[in-house]
Amino acid sequence: MVKKVLIIVISVWIASLVFMPKKELYYTLEHQLAKSNIQMNEGSIDEGIFGLDIADVDVYAQGIKVAHIDNIDFTTFLFYNSIELQNVKVDSSLKSMAPQDIESVDITYSIINPLKVYISAHGDFGEVDGYLDSNKTLYFKFIQVGDIKPFVKGLKKNESGWYYEKQF
Repeated sequence: MVKKVLIIVISVWIASLVFMPKKELYYTLEHQLAKSNIQMNEGSIDEGIFGLDIADVDVYAQGIKVAHIDNIDFTTFLFYNSIELQNVKVDSSLKSMAPQDIESVDITYSIINPLKVYISAHGDFGEVDGYLDSNKTLYFKFIQVGDIKPFVKGLKKNESGWYYEKQF
């Protein structure tokens, strides 16, 4: 009996992943971002079994181009979801607030800790790990420090090193 129930649960889970309308979820995300005046224009969208691969994404805030992302890879397993961004180029007008070239950004969410979204990034600035929590606090801690001179005025320093913290 337990074996049959387990097989049914796993079959439903796999069927949910395979037949999930992934493109529609992405378009829903775009719609939610549009409410905050953030638009994303993508070059192509390829749907896979467990996710979506989006190429050549331009990001606009209030009609102004703020970044270009070479590739976004959405992966979902329902209980664990991840987004990987590759080669993010931030507009030069934002160089005092954000790094210009980000090699990779990994964003993960798991139902094990549903109140936090974990973020790690790597680029010329070094390597950071951080999170966005349910209190709308964005926190990044620099694991390895690279070239942070352009945006160091937005960072704070304590005994464990450089960090960034912002409450929305």
